[in-house]
Amino acid sequence: MSAWREYSDCCRISAQDPEARRCGQCGAPLLRCRGFDHCLMILAPHGHCPVHMDPQLLVVAGTRLVARADEELDLNLRLVNPEKARAPLRISKVHKIEGNGEAVAIPISWSSLRPGEARKFPVRAERFGSGGRRLLTLVFEATVEIDGHEESYAFEGGIELDVKGRSDSNVNLNIHASDGARVTAMASGVDQAFAESLECLTEDLSVPLQRADRFELQRRIRGYVEDGLRVLADVELFWRGFPKPEEIPGRNPDQPFLVQDRFRLGRNRIGYVDTKHRLPSNDVCLRVYDPTTGAQDAKGSGEISGTHVELYLQNDRLMLEVTGQHGLIHNGKRVEQGHRFPVRDGDVVAPGSANAAPYLRLRFTFNDDGRVVRRIMIDRF
Repeated sequence: MSAWREYSDCCRISAQDPEARRCGQCGAPLLRCRGFDHCLMILAPHGHCPVHMDPQLLVVAGTRLVARADEELDLNLRLVNPEKARAPLRISKVHKIEGNGEAVAIPISWSSLRPGEARKFPVRAERFGSGGRRLLTLVFEATVEIDGHEESYAFEGGIELDVKGRSDSNVNLNIHASDGARVTAMASGVDQAFAESLECLTEDLSVPLQRADRFELQRRIRGYVEDGLRVLADVELFWRGFPKPEEIPGRNPDQPFLVQDRFRLGRNRIGYVDTKHRLPSNDVCLRVYDPTTGAQDAKGSGEISGTHVELYLQNDRLMLEVTGQHGLIHNGKRVEQGHRFPVRDGDVVAPGSANAAPYLRLRFTFNDDGRVVRRIMIDRF
């Protein structure tokens, strides 16, 4: 698998054709946002849609930002979900990190931001023991739903404070604004009233936010925390041990999640669309065969639903949803229809019926580079 490269203008032009799966000029696969009709965004496998998910953090005008070494500091902040998003933004948690300390949850009285809505919330920086530069980091856990599918992320932004020690005569405040500029306030300490007037912002100040990748993994927001791994949309799937009638078709089989949201497995043959039950075509046909003669076992196959399981990606994990009537056996435990779970390295699944389970099992094996799962081997045995 070649390394992912940035999209070019030709890719964005090709993406306007709803049938295009690759750029007509350079051949790059086109990974569209699920809300592409609105945002027109094509994404990198590790990225998020900057239209549907673009929280903005502001320090509210009038907030005093210069601190003395012996005091606490209350900050007034505002989080905004821009109008362009057109989807509510659910904020599950807000954390503060002071210096190199641990993340501390901040209570908020609201949990959702409609498009174009802004909410204020206070944050208290604890008492500073001495003067010097201090970093206050805010981390937001946010979820957005696009076309019935939810994705969760963490974003972080930092505010740098130069705290005035008891012997200091000057106080400096630095905040890195989104345009790269640095806003600085100075107080001489000679005229206290004049100094305090400089310690408050006269207008809202933007605090740039970026993805908190490590926080996402450590807090189980995205990926597999136990292994420190993520499964991204350009993961390759390799299918082994499948009989000829179940061979995978040639429409980009190795990296299916670049061109489709879900990968379906079940009894129905590839290419058959079940209009009665409104089931699209399967990507893999699963049937039971007599281990001695190789002939199809009608009874065992009949207990596998037309579409029995669906594989998809969510929050950098490979997910499996059980859609079959007879459920599934997952690592020896039964999982009923309608349930879903993250697939892990070494997992074994089988249909939930007695006539199919002994003869149709699938094992998932992850191959990774230490950070990202590059290939998933799916063996029938």
